[in-house]
Order: sequence, then C-alpha cells, then structure tokens
Amino acid sequence: VYKRQGSAVINDGPKIIIDLEKDNNAIAFNNLMIKDNDSNANMTFKYTPNLIELSFKGSLIEETLNRIFEQSLFPRGWVKGDFSASLRRDRYQQSEVRGQLEGRDFILPLPLREPLKFKHAVITGRNRAINIESAKLTWGENNLEGKGSLGAAPDGIRLDINLKSDDIKVENIIKLFSSREESFQNNKKESGLKKPALRGIIRISAPKVSWGRYSVAPANANIILASHSVYLVFKDTYLCDIAIPGRIVFSQDSIKFKFRPDARDKQLGSNLNCLLEKNLRITGKFDFNANLNSQGNADALRRELKGNVQFQSKEGVIQRAPVLAKIFAVLNVTELLRGKLPDFTTEGFKYNSINIKGDIDKGVLLIQEAVVDGTTCLLYTSPSPRDRTRSRM
Repeated sequence: VYKRQGSAVINDGPKIIIDLEKDNNAIAFNNLMIKDNDSNANMTFKYTPNLIELSFKGSLIEETLNRIFEQSLFPRGWVKGDFSASLRRDRYQQSEVRGQLEGRDFILPLPLREPLKFKHAVITGRNRAINIESAKLTWGENNLEGKGSLGAAPDGIRLDINLKSDDIKVENIIKLFSSREESFQNNKKESGLKKPALRGIIRISAPKVSWGRYSVAPANANIILASHSVYLVFKDTYLCDIAIPGRIVFSQDSIKFKFRPDARDKQLGSNLNCLLEKNLRITGKFDFNANLNSQGNADALRRELKGNVQFQSKEGVIQRAPVLAKIFAVLNVTELLRGKLPDFTTEGFKYNSINIKGDIDKGVLLIQEAVVDGTTCLLYTSPSPRDRTRSRM
C-alpha cells in the first residue's frame, strides 16, 4: 500500500494539502485541499472495483487552477457548492447522493469522440438520484439545454433527460457514435477503470435535423441507451410534409437504420419540389409509402440502402417532369395500349392516376411497375430485369 501526505505552497499561488492512498485495486484522495485568496475547496475521491466516492465543498475558480499549472488549462471555469456521491457498482441501488453543485465551463469526458462541455449547470442530489435543475452545454457542433435526472437502479445508472438542441446534422452524430466502442476500449486500456453501466432515455427536440441534402423540421427523437446499443428513435418528424418514423441503431460493430416514410392525400407539386430540390410543374394529390433500411459502418450506409416504394397520384396535370418524360421516352410501341404519348412542351399532360412500384437495392431505385392513366392514353410498363428504370438515391 502506497501512502503519501503533505502540503505545498506555490509561489504566487495557492496552498495545497494532500492525503493520498493507493494499492493495486484502489486509489483514494482522503483529502485534497486547495486554498488561496480566490478559492477554498476541500475534495475527496475514492475508487475501488465496486465503489466510487467523491465529495466537493467550497469554491474553486480558474485563476487558482491556472496558478498551479504552467499552461492555462482552465480558461473560464469555476465550481462551487457542497456535494457528495457514493456509487456502489456491485449494488447500484445502495448508492447515495446529497447536496448541490453549480459550475461553469467544465468538461465531462465520455466514451465518445467528443466530451460534453458544460457552459453552466446546477445539480442537486438526494437519496439515490441526481437532479439536473438546469444545464447549458455543447456536444460536438451542437448547443444543448437540458433538465432531468440520473438515478441508481439495480442494473446501473438510469437517465431520464429532456434536451433542446439547435439544428442537428445526422452525419456528425454518426461520426460521434461510430467511435463509441473504439474510444471505450482505448479508455479502458489506458485507465483500467470499468465504466458505470448507463441505461435510460434522452428526449431531444430540434428545429431541424439534416442528412445530406435532406432535412426534417421540426424534429423530435428519443435517444435510448441499452446494454449494448444506442437507439435514436424519430417520432413526430416530417420531411417535406411526409411523416418519416424510424430509428438508427448504434451497436458495437455496426450502424443500422430503418425508416417507413408515409404520406396520405398530400399535394404533389410542393412535396416533390421539396424532396428533389427541383422546379417541377405537376399537380394532383398523392399517397406514398416506403420501407428503407441499411446496415454497415458510417461510410457504407447510403451504399447499402435497401427497401421498396409505392406511389399513387390522381387527377392532376404534368407540365414539367423530366424523370417521367424519360420514362415515357424509353417505352416500346408494344407498351402503348391506347392513344399517343404525351407532349410536355405544349399544354401539359392531364392524367387520371399514376401508380408506381419500385425496389431499392444498394442505393439504386429500380422501377418494377409504372401505370399512367391519362385522359388521352394509358401507359403501362413492367420492364425485364435488365431494362428496369434505375435511379441513384
């Protein structure tokens, strides 16, 4: 067992008193006091394989810490309060928390590529739960505001947190979570510490979530922390007025997602222009549903996209629609059942209904069947496999 007690006074800096004890399985700061004209803080910390204890009493500000370290590692932070916590990892339900702590500009390391950076936070503890009264923080490129609780349960630490975020880019979230297991393993090897088990739910709302050229607004999602995976579940979320319920699952060895877009009795022109970001001139009401799924690492998700789509539209006019014009152009004469092909350059093509079915394989849309019932002609195509109309997603 290694023990060390002592004190020191740094030139133009604070007085430090330390009482340290360490062996192969445990480390304990029985007392760590830092005191000068600006700060007066007493701290304790103890770690064993089944127990983590810590306490803080007093106040500690950045000027004091910067007098200790040669480099300015703490540019703006401070913390104050009277707080203690005891986490029993062999019997989580026997953990205890008490007191209050307030801080500004401090960092909470996570087993992810980016830590949580707190601008300001107030927490209180009672019995087996920590209540987050208020928190303003950043994670990666996002600014967040949160409230909620962390409580000890038989299987670990249970989270129940509500978060508000600014605009979210899914690519950035995928990058953050894709390094989760790698970071966890690296930290585990470096520190030898076993991370506490985190479970629970984080409800997040944002004015917009974007992925590539597509965006949904507003966006509401639940982040569910499970034993071996993290689930990002979207609800009440719309892309171009089309509901897109679904989920993204981050596991130890891959990422997978599944979405089921669905629309009923929507206006065709405005929705298509939003989805395709093109100036199409087409009217009518439509129904649309699809199953979209993919699995792999972050770079392979779009490439491995699979699924199927169904589209029905009725009672409209096509005045400008390059994709449909290309479909009509490749139809054989034998596929023309009645009338003549439409001319998009004149008054447009009036139709009674349009029905399209297709499959998605490796990010490519394969149109399996297309039926256009026009006021002057009926067009039907069900191409052979080698002639199927293809469109890269």
